[in-house]
Amino acid sequence: IYKVVWARAQLLRVQVVANRRLYRRYQVSFLDQLEQNAQNPALACAPELQLFHGTRMTPPRVVYREGLDHRVGQTSGFYGAGTYFSESPAYCDHFAYRLPSGHRQIMLCAVLTGNAKEYGMERKRDLRRPPRRRSSARPTTR
Repeated sequence: IYKVVWARAQLLRVQVVANRRLYRRYQVSFLDQLEQNAQNPALACAPELQLFHGTRMTPPRVVYREGLDHRVGQTSGFYGAGTYFSESPAYCDHFAYRLPSGHRQIMLCAVLTGNAKEYGMERKRDLRRPPRRRSSARPTTR
């Protein structure tokens, strides 16, 4: 159903928005991730993905100013509390911020995924923080 809805969507505008303070924090996190990954050959680089995010009731301009905060994100998500992203803009359209005009907004974000744990389709709604991982754990990509 998402493919059908997205196929009928019309892209009206793309805005590139960068918050210098948040971007500097991102750069530091990126370099930290590279440094940590250098200790493990299986993690040769910082896993950075371009992923979509819908802000639902929060205007995207607030996120641009303040950043994403997992503490105020969805608490009843499939994998518990957190900030959720998708490779699919069609899926994120369901979580899009809706303007009074009826238009919808979603964000494309640079995301450091770190050392991911694969849960598959197993629901883990009680999660509140990422699980502890051993340094020898291998990453998964999605």
